[in-house]
Amino acid sequence: MASKSCTACRLHLTCKHVCMPGDGKQRKPYAMFVGEAPGATEDDAGRPFVGASGDRLRGLIRRLGIEKDCIITNAVRCRPPENRKPRYDEIQTCREHLIAEVRRVKPEVIVLLGATAIQSVMELKSVRVGDYRGRKNWSWEGARVIATYHPAATLRPGGEQYLQWLIEDLNRLAKEEWTPRESVTWREVKGAQVCQYLRTGKDPVAIDIETTCLSPFADDARILSVAWSTRNDHAYVTRDVEAFLDAFYSIMYERVWLGHNLKFDLMWLTRGFTKGEREEWMLEDTYVLAHLLDENAPSKGLKTLAGMYTGYGPYAEGVMEAREHEQMAALEPDMLMRYNAYDAAATRKVWKVLRPRLQKEGLERLYREQMDLLPVVMEMEQAGVTVDQCRRIEMLTQYQDKTSEVSSRLSELGLSNPGSHTQLAQILHMEGRLPVIAKTKAGKPKVDIATLHELQRIMDDPIFRLINKERLAAVIELVLEYRSLTKTTSTYLIPFSDPVIHASFNQCGTVTGRFSSSNPNMQNIPREGKHPVKDIFKASAGRLFVGADYSQIELRIGAQITRDSAMLDVFRKGLDLHTETARQILGHEPSKEERAHAKTVNFGIFYGMGARRLAEQTGRDKGWAASYIRSWYATYPGVKAWQQEQEQRLLKDGFLVSIFDRRRRFGLRVRSNRKEEYLAALREACNFPIQSAAGDLTSMAMIVLRASLPREAQIVLNIHDQIIVECREKDWEKVAVRMWNVMVDADALVSRFGFDVEFLIPTPVEVKVGPTWGGMEEVELS
Repeated sequence: MASKSCTACRLHLTCKHVCMPGDGKQRKPYAMFVGEAPGATEDDAGRPFVGASGDRLRGLIRRLGIEKDCIITNAVRCRPPENRKPRYDEIQTCREHLIAEVRRVKPEVIVLLGATAIQSVMELKSVRVGDYRGRKNWSWEGARVIATYHPAATLRPGGEQYLQWLIEDLNRLAKEEWTPRESVTWREVKGAQVCQYLRTGKDPVAIDIETTCLSPFADDARILSVAWSTRNDHAYVTRDVEAFLDAFYSIMYERVWLGHNLKFDLMWLTRGFTKGEREEWMLEDTYVLAHLLDENAPSKGLKTLAGMYTGYGPYAEGVMEAREHEQMAALEPDMLMRYNAYDAAATRKVWKVLRPRLQKEGLERLYREQMDLLPVVMEMEQAGVTVDQCRRIEMLTQYQDKTSEVSSRLSELGLSNPGSHTQLAQILHMEGRLPVIAKTKAGKPKVDIATLHELQRIMDDPIFRLINKERLAAVIELVLEYRSLTKTTSTYLIPFSDPVIHASFNQCGTVTGRFSSSNPNMQNIPREGKHPVKDIFKASAGRLFVGADYSQIELRIGAQITRDSAMLDVFRKGLDLHTETARQILGHEPSKEERAHAKTVNFGIFYGMGARRLAEQTGRDKGWAASYIRSWYATYPGVKAWQQEQEQRLLKDGFLVSIFDRRRRFGLRVRSNRKEEYLAALREACNFPIQSAAGDLTSMAMIVLRASLPREAQIVLNIHDQIIVECREKDWEKVAVRMWNVMVDADALVSRFGFDVEFLIPTPVEVKVGPTWGGMEEVELS
């Protein structure tokens, strides 16, 4: 038993009950529940889990019928000041007490509630619950282990999903749902043996590689080992990378390759390969499978899936920290190869479980399309995009000089630190007497960009007695300019210091199926107009960029799936939807500003825009905005009817399906008692089918273009609904025509992938050509 006078850390100085013991059955309980640390309520009572989260946990335990056969304790035994999260040193200090308690009471099962409890057991400085949740054959100190979310997470806004996961995990206690212990038989091979064993059998080859770092383009990038598995619980491993590559290149298009996040492995394996004609890969990816089957899963990592679907246990112990710090090369060879072999074998076993579920979920066609997309994304990342460093440095200097100038002018106006929200609020609200129209969670005046624009709008209202109005207006205008300049500098100019940018594009990065981009985020580059940042991205010598962009594709898909006759009619006639919307609502030919208002509503309605948001974006009052939205729905009544249908489907099924079979699961959110959370789910429900279909349509176009463009042409970027290809100058017209032909005929495009979708309206495409991204000009194709 832990000492009540424990002074090993400083927490005993600020709590009432020092080293609080567990509560419940003290000898051989069935289950031990380990939480984070006592809160104020627990510290007052001298007993763990007695507050709101304790009520939630104990209620679930009663449902399981084990309230008399369990003990409840914490990873950290003393209350941290102000109920803050325990620090890692405090977790480590208390770990010996947790181990002592486990050894004394000897539970059959230990349930780790939240990240702190997992940190204590795993001795890691940081963890994600989702990476450990679901492991079915994890043991520690002689007890089986279940990791799940802390009951406190279920009580926060959005906690219904966490409650669902917590219930699922605790139900395993009642079912005693365990996987028998399994192990992997692995063998190191070298030289000619590599080719011999890689060619063995006809089943898919599950592969996994271990590398010195995450990027194959880093200076010190190299493959340390490769493992592959062609039958359950068996794997081969080699550190003879050259022998593996020789064998791999000889059969790369003959075998089915299986991996977890397979793009990563293939990017490394093919980086030295001289491409000939583009042949068809045969690929399977458990990461994509897991995403399609549950896009909401908090972790789709291989270790999580292996814990759920294999009996291999926590085979990564001793390796994960080395991987996180890119120190894999320092591992002992046997430890490295064992880990590599288990990853390959685990990938195969997870695939055997997940793959059959596709047909049941109706996801077979979408999965095959996603597998065809994988090599397109891989080659796009490998090609990268060239950065004109002279132009970048020139722009960086210009922006920094302009930033200094704006900063000096602000200093003259009394704002010595343009980045200080406190100083800015002092000038605007205390000195200038502008009203506080919004506050932060800490109760301080908001001075974000949206709030500053709103303050600009109301400054002319005579109701406010402003002190030195001209100064206030100048301060707000200069602060907005300062923020724009610093954002451009820090987000777009400083990060692009490499001569070629190999950004990552994740086809499973969003719940709607659209790409996400990182390192750096190329989809974050401003799209509207000719932003100067686009000029730093240039085609290689003797080459040009050709960009093809679906015109208003989300609005067209919105018209397609809502079947609104008025909206369909506008598109069929080739009219401008924004102009026609404004004309119908206002009854006259709209001005540029009135067309802009209509455009805001046209796009915003499908994202669940309300009157408040419209008022903020247009600078008009809320009454005008509410009236405008009512008129919009009267103009396009089919949209409102469709939105109501979506709500009914959501309440009935809990999920929605796009025209290309993609699913969006909403779980308990649609039954939430919190109005804001329920309305947020409805907004997603109306946006998902549109954004998802637009993303998948663009992905299909990328797949077809990869196979049909000239060999020297290469897709280098995907920016939402736009595809950018780099090609030889002499080929640009041929490439442009091909891109236009593929993308504009949406019916023919989707039918190639087996989708029975007939488009009711045209899907026009704008094609631009130029030597830089920003310098592309629209071209007319004959």
